[in-house]
Amino acid sequence: MAYFLLVVEGVHDAAFFGLLLKQRQFSKVAFLSGIDAYWQKLIPTKFPANPQGRLDHVVSFPDI
Repeated sequence: MAYFLLVVEGVHDAAFFGLLLKQRQFSKVAFLSGIDAYWQKLIPTKFPANPQGRLDHVVSFPDI
């Protein structure tokens, strides 16, 4: 499986690319348990980590 990282500057850019990816059958991951092991090292384990495993509890985490 190939892995790619798309970095955007702001919420408008993230929303735009989110719509493009959704049209191509990608979906947003809202919980830490849904993250592939390959990406686990990029997720903070301290603040702003959430004990419930949500990725968007403080500031929207980049759409994965």
